[in-house]
Amino acid sequence: MLLYLQMLQSFTINSLRAVVVYLLCAQLALASEAIDLFTTTIDVESESRQERVTASRTALKMLLIRVTGDKSALENYPLLAASVTNADRYIASFSYQIFKLDALTDNSLSDSSLSNNSLSDNSLSDNLAPLDLLLNDSPDSDSSDVLDYVAINPYVSSDDNTALTEAVIPEVQDVLRLNVVFQADAIKALLNQAGAPFWQANRPGVLVWLVEQSGGQQRIINAELAPQFYNALNQAAEARGVPLIQPLLDLEELNQIGAADLWDLSIPVIDSASQRYDNGAVLVGKFSQAYDKSWFGQWMLLYRGDRQIEHYRDTELADFFIQGSDLVADRLAADYAVAVNQTQRNNNSRNHACV
Repeated sequence: MLLYLQMLQSFTINSLRAVVVYLLCAQLALASEAIDLFTTTIDVESESRQERVTASRTALKMLLIRVTGDKSALENYPLLAASVTNADRYIASFSYQIFKLDALTDNSLSDSSLSNNSLSDNSLSDNLAPLDLLLNDSPDSDSSDVLDYVAINPYVSSDDNTALTEAVIPEVQDVLRLNVVFQADAIKALLNQAGAPFWQANRPGVLVWLVEQSGGQQRIINAELAPQFYNALNQAAEARGVPLIQPLLDLEELNQIGAADLWDLSIPVIDSASQRYDNGAVLVGKFSQAYDKSWFGQWMLLYRGDRQIEHYRDTELADFFIQGSDLVADRLAADYAVAVNQTQRNNNSRNHACV
């Protein structure tokens, strides 16, 4: 009888441990999203061998930044920089793909569906007004000062009520893209030899709130409402290997958070609305454009209880989206990118525990 009780106790303890391990593994799976680390897409002019060789080198540079999580990887690890010359030796396969792109809305239609990988066009509208609030990093700032500034500023477009999506749509253009698939094992071996870090494919999803200002009005946007903006951001995020989560913006959500809350960077409201999504970080971006075509922007990253602010003011809005992607990728990589040999040990340990 005593032996039976001991066996029962041992079975119960082991069962509880198994349940705990299962729940932990399930939580890890929910908190991250697997992305394709080793495929890179490059726009090319032709299918000539010389252009493919040049594009493959560019693709490898992009890949090394993505897999290390370090945008200065080529400068920090000389062996990685040297490997670019022989990019072909790391390629598993490549294919070409023709897309028909609308320069404003980027409604991509593939003529040759050799791959589903695509990058979006960066053409953006120019009907936004300037915004001095973007130069202030206080999340508690009152946007009324900005609205007064916009109302009297002589650089505000006289047509500031024109919606971004009402801009004239240019003709559809054909774009040729080269999809390059690199050998995962060869790249990992290169990283190991170079002593560079490796950021695994299971990466935390990043919830992105975007708000634009046109004249004195703000609007929350997602891929459905403003594909030209969201696709430009998604392209920059894909280059760094950051999986984005976009808000639904349904009635329930819009009753909880408004454009003014995002514009004012109201952290309590943003935190509350973001609880709806399974995210590893929250990125808030707001932007506006002056009549002289210059762009003003500001990013706020909320991650593990910390807040980071970065400002932007320049002529290219595409660079604003790159800045936001770099902000979140650099921060996450600092926590998740580790040496290749350490990654292998962690994988072996986790796989053993989750079996």
